[in-house]
Amino acid sequence: MNLNKLLLFILCISGIISCKKDFSKVVFTDVNIEQYTQNNEYTTIVYVDSIGGCSPCAFQYLHSWKAYQKALNKYNTGILLVINYSNEQLVIEILKSIGAFHFVFDKTSKFKIMNYQIFQTASDGIFVIDRNKNVIFTGSPISDEKKWNSFMKLVKKKNG
Repeated sequence: MNLNKLLLFILCISGIISCKKDFSKVVFTDVNIEQYTQNNEYTTIVYVDSIGGCSPCAFQYLHSWKAYQKALNKYNTGILLVINYSNEQLVIEILKSIGAFHFVFDKTSKFKIMNYQIFQTASDGIFVIDRNKNVIFTGSPISDEKKWNSFMKLVKKKNG
């Protein structure tokens, strides 16, 4: 009986160790995100999800990003929208009215599922990655002045 407990304990420990993942890296899925991130030092990923929220409200929030886009570009930081919304045509029309943002669709939520650990920290669906897909900042850097200053300090430091 003790041997069974020991064997069970060993299997549990080995299972935990083998399942350990680096949760600080973004996992790209079949959603072709990498093409939009490879030319930037940093990429702000904004996940717009129609589930559990008001998508038109989320799209209205994107107008705020336009005001910060010039400052972000100065530090080679792009903005990529990952959109989980069924009405692609409506999304395209809204984005055209706002202005140029890179975007991809994640209709099956695969990107969010594969990166669920990041979304637990970045509950608003916004995070910043570096060129190596490391998450360097979670949450919206434009949500308030304190976060913006903290984010800019980090980006300036990393840019030397």
